Amino acid sequence: MAERLTPQGINTVIVGNNREYFSPIDPHVPDVLKDEFIQSDIDEADMDIMCHGDNKIVLLPKIVDPAFISDISRLFRYKNVHVYNPHDNGSGLSKNILQDSHVYGMVIASLRVSSDPKVVPWGHTRQYQELIDALKAEKVIFSTPETPTRNALWTTEYIDTKIGSREILLRAKEKNPKIKIPEGFVCADVNSAMQIADYFLGTNRGVVFKANLGAAGIGVHVFPPSEFDRNISANRAKIEAKVKINPLLTSGPVIVEEYIQPNFSHHGVFPSVDSIVRPDGRVDVQAVNAMVI
Repeated sequence: MAERLTPQGINTVIVGNNREYFSPIDPHVPDVLKDEFIQSDIDEADMDIMCHGDNKIVLLPKIVDPAFISDISRLFRYKNVHVYNPHDNGSGLSKNILQDSHVYGMVIASLRVSSDPKVVPWGHTRQYQELIDALKAEKVIFSTPETPTRNALWTTEYIDTKIGSREILLRAKEKNPKIKIPEGFVCADVNSAMQIADYFLGTNRGVVFKANLGAAGIGVHVFPPSEFDRNISANRAKIEAKVKINPLLTSGPVIVEEYIQPNFSHHGVFPSVDSIVRPDGRVDVQAVNAMVI
């Protein structure tokens, strides 16, 4: 929907920059998967309408079916939700907002008359930071409750890596024994990772390779023990044939972990740990929603 008047009573501006957040991975996505990878990020942005309650502006990269917005508003009892789609200049949602004078002006005007103005992204990006800096240059006063302070922005990049997330889970495990983490190693490159894989294969276990960067399974290879026999050389060749052609695995650090057999008799095969990143970069684990990580 596209209103001409400035929405009143707005508490939050949601920047649904899912696509922008994952775009650095694009060069590493196989051509056969790239269209699906990109489109899924765009499609999933409509979920951002559900975030942060009522009284908000939601900025999305594409037009959303008004019936969907109506259904969500009715289910969550929203009365004051306004969805905008800035003109797409192909430079990412945050810059599109900046370059669309109508939408950008609407955001500024709504934040200025808000009693508790906040700006919240789906994920922090360089482009989003440029948007925040531009709003502040306009003398707009608002908070960014899901963005660390400028000196702690490294936290967002570190936690979003496999190395960073594993390190945080290891710290969380010290406080909560419910968290179970597979045996694993951080390797400087894929060649040293292959040597660790030999260790897991030699103890009759499967192995998982994880590129330090990646998304939606791009950069992850799973090798359950059922794929291997007693021929170590043949097993190693089978792994190398896949991992050494993945540019994400061959261009940076690699995590190698023991394969854990999923238990499909339980709901939530992909468990999670919820945490809050404080403004200064500290990470506090809030809840554990799983037995196996």
